[in-house]
Amino acid sequence: MKKSRNSNRELIKKTATGAILAATATVLLIIGGVFEILDMTAAAIASVAILVAYVEFGAKTSLGIFATSAVLSLILFPLASSTIYFVLVLGYYPILKFTLEKKLSKLKWLATLLKFAAFNGGCGVVLFIFSKIYGLDAVLAEFELGIVTGESVMITLFVMLNIFFIMFDMLLNSLAVIYVKLLRKRIFGTK
Repeated sequence: MKKSRNSNRELIKKTATGAILAATATVLLIIGGVFEILDMTAAAIASVAILVAYVEFGAKTSLGIFATSAVLSLILFPLASSTIYFVLVLGYYPILKFTLEKKLSKLKWLATLLKFAAFNGGCGVVLFIFSKIYGLDAVLAEFELGIVTGESVMITLFVMLNIFFIMFDMLLNSLAVIYVKLLRKRIFGTK
């Protein structure tokens, strides 16, 4: 009887925490959709909710929380770039990152290669979607002045995105440590 009661409490805690994290991520994505200048920032901050879910509950539950946040934000704000960044690039990344680093701890180079491949693949899909929704080809044509071509703008964009990705990856490591060492006990009362 006591074991059943404890498992029910754990399930209730997991469900309530998951709902709060999914709602937080969704609200952040809506804010990013309203204030377009915050689109990628909002998606990156919303992914911290997925990081917390991963640390607390593991990959399976955090994937469910990501899916819930993604579906809610797609329903509420389907064309917001923050939602697109979250769904295709940044939202699932904490799960992917820590799972790869755990499973491939002896093959760090392979984990790094797979993380870069996932990020750049997601960014490629985002740019394709933006070119279809927002007419990115027309925007790139505006940049074609002399030596600056649409291709050079795209190359520069991908270089800058990869610099962002490296910093984001390092930031997630730092945030995971800060969460586990400083915040977790204050929030959940656990070690």
